[in-house]
Amino acid sequence: GKKKMKMSKSKKSQVLVAASCLAMLSLFLSDITFSKSSTVRRLLLGEGYDFYATDARDLTEEMKYVMEEEMFDAQEEAHREHAFLHNLIDTEGEIFDDPWHDPFGTGGGYEPLYDHDEISARALNRLRLLRDPTLDLVHDLRYMMLGHPSAILKYGHYGQMYSYPALISHGGNPGQITRRVAHIGDGLSGPRYISSCLQSLVEEYATYPEHQNMDVIVLDYFSKATDGLYPLVRRLRARYPDAIIIVLRVWKPTHINWIKDGKRRGSLKDWGDHMSQLQNKTLRYGTEEWFYYFNNTRVQLEWQDFTDRDRILHHVVQDFGVKLFRLETDMNPKMAIWKNHDMFYPDYVHVSVIGHRHLYFAIMHFVNEAVKEDGYDPSTAQQSTWGQGDSCHSWYTDGVINVKKSNNLKTEEFRVGASFTNYDSHVVYALSTGMDHPNSGGHIWVNNPFDGPRHLILSYMTTGPAPSKYPTVDITVETLQGTVINTTTLVPLTTLYESKLVHAIKTSVVATIPHGEFKLFWSRQETGRLGETRPFRITAVQVVSTDVVEGGVMGPPAYFDSLGQFGP
Repeated sequence: GKKKMKMSKSKKSQVLVAASCLAMLSLFLSDITFSKSSTVRRLLLGEGYDFYATDARDLTEEMKYVMEEEMFDAQEEAHREHAFLHNLIDTEGEIFDDPWHDPFGTGGGYEPLYDHDEISARALNRLRLLRDPTLDLVHDLRYMMLGHPSAILKYGHYGQMYSYPALISHGGNPGQITRRVAHIGDGLSGPRYISSCLQSLVEEYATYPEHQNMDVIVLDYFSKATDGLYPLVRRLRARYPDAIIIVLRVWKPTHINWIKDGKRRGSLKDWGDHMSQLQNKTLRYGTEEWFYYFNNTRVQLEWQDFTDRDRILHHVVQDFGVKLFRLETDMNPKMAIWKNHDMFYPDYVHVSVIGHRHLYFAIMHFVNEAVKEDGYDPSTAQQSTWGQGDSCHSWYTDGVINVKKSNNLKTEEFRVGASFTNYDSHVVYALSTGMDHPNSGGHIWVNNPFDGPRHLILSYMTTGPAPSKYPTVDITVETLQGTVINTTTLVPLTTLYESKLVHAIKTSVVATIPHGEFKLFWSRQETGRLGETRPFRITAVQVVSTDVVEGGVMGPPAYFDSLGQFGP
């Protein structure tokens, strides 16, 4: 048996405080109180740090959160590393106690595995950030968030107010808004569409040019980095030469491959689902029961290949001077999960409330660093132009169709399932001839307001795999006098998702048009073809630079459920 050792009163006090911190962490959004004699207060006020607070009542909620988060992180990290090493060297098959059962950093022995002074130093560094004299200036900056996810509270419910954009808007605490934060491109699946239609999206948010100037831009597109991140950063840097651009490299548990018999069987989520089936019960990611099987089944894991994505990140840092935040990782995926499991919601994909809080602190650290050390000053920051510009019109998420159209066209709306990432709405829209007239054609007017030629791009609904539920159509673009500019054929079929049944948006270049107004016609190529039961549905039209080409995901995310909502 294990040797039992007596604890001194001071050690018992530390254990009790650590236990208290663990309990309070789960309620960190509530009002948390500390006694004047607590270790937290001793660590914050001792060792020459009295200028932060002279009494326990002066400890702000932010200070309390920072301190308990640092203590929790240190305890978790020390325990998981200890358990991991023990499992590796244990030749008798004995498994070290589950770290969840020994949360006080003792490793089952007398001395704690973490250093209180080190924890205190880390917390105080963050408190200095919060109490920095440049904080007022940071509050006055203008922020733009691209690609940000929503926080998930529990049971799949989104909590916008606890996402890092909202925390930045509210100065870190839900409540009165203290900073102006633009949420651009909500509901879009990647950076490619944003890079092509950036001007239109920003102007949709802020009509007046002076309101379109931004100081801090946060890009959360690591998973989709190869699909347009570089041209997006290039265009942002051209428009905002001096802005603080922060790119988040946030991996997800689904980026970890499950390997069995030398072959990839799926992701970590697939392993979790497999274990749930074997045990005939639901094993929720990150719970004590989940970690029991994670620690004891000797599951073999390896990272996805991030080479291409990291190459893109390297180039945007080198070429455009962006700041890169890397979520802590480890060569061993198990260690990475042990260190960061609470960053993610149990669906293995979305960032948790705690994770959003962590990203908030990371972003504000970069911003304060840029203001204090790099001398960023919004009053002298240069603002440039949109270059060749863009004119994009999308009604997919709001149903507002602001282009002229033929009288036979109507707006269709569809209620989609819980997989839709826009937490404000579960309805999406399309322009078509309607289910009563699926074989009819229609037309819309499009305008190129720019001096030179531009690509005319159309976004439309598709399904996959073959055969498509939507008809093949012929597209004709004419001048108002009837001169044909171009004709092309569109096949509303997506092959990006292999054999998975999916409803998605596809985007295609249909013409290159000079300055002026034009008509875009479509007509069904054949009628009565097997399986084609729906009308041709348009979701957006874009007039963009000729540098923009087809490829990638130029629009909203694909749906793998609620497919029946779009018709038979």
